[in-house]
Amino acid sequence: MGKCPNCGKKAFGMRTFKCKNCGKEICHYCGIYLFKLYWDKPIKIDLWYVCSEKCFEEFTNQLEKHISSIDVGLSETLATASLPIFLKQALLALERKEYLGEEFSKIESGQKQFRVEFGPLKVGPITVEPVKSGGETLRRILEKRVRLKVAQNLIRVGNFEAAARIYEKLGLYDEAGKVRASYREIKIKKTEITVDLNKLVQQIRESGIVLVYSCPNCGGKLQISKETTVGSLKVCPYCGSELEVMKLADFLKTALS
Repeated sequence: MGKCPNCGKKAFGMRTFKCKNCGKEICHYCGIYLFKLYWDKPIKIDLWYVCSEKCFEEFTNQLEKHISSIDVGLSETLATASLPIFLKQALLALERKEYLGEEFSKIESGQKQFRVEFGPLKVGPITVEPVKSGGETLRRILEKRVRLKVAQNLIRVGNFEAAARIYEKLGLYDEAGKVRASYREIKIKKTEITVDLNKLVQQIRESGIVLVYSCPNCGGKLQISKETTVGSLKVCPYCGSELEVMKLADFLKTALS
């Protein structure tokens, strides 16, 4: 007859676990079950528990922090499908490694590979439902974190509408509105700059001067004279990259002042 040192529960074959956040010894009656790890060679199951809601929150925060530093790309579908891979990377970056067990240290040294699986514990034909389970909650939190990171990446590359749709799916309606409002402001600003650029090119034609603008991407020299059109200033003829009209307009304003 075994006894849990945390909750005092007695049972035959009582198995205890260490809380993966604080190291407290717990059992599957009092601990919050997170997920299981499968070792590839040889196949073995390691069960991960935390001892309390506080440790669950702290452990989740650690995972969220590390997932936020991972490049999850620009596709919401691919990113959510790759959550197990991102979770593996986050687990390897956990700070409180002293509570993760000897088996997990073999992963860090490259001796073992593993995969993460949420859901109820199934060993052979027997499915064991933990008394307290936080696995599904953890999975949803991490999926949301991945989607938020994708939205941030989409904003970085200028795909504002796709980012706004992700915020809408997550119920972050104010954020979706802010992204769309920012996009409208950028469009208005670009229109104003294009109009401004037309006037500046016209001034160059009238003055008869010749200016040389260096492409910020490749350093190629673009000659701007009375023959130059605004359309020819949109793309660098050397590297094919799109020229930023705001920087170009600032250059012309400075040169003509």
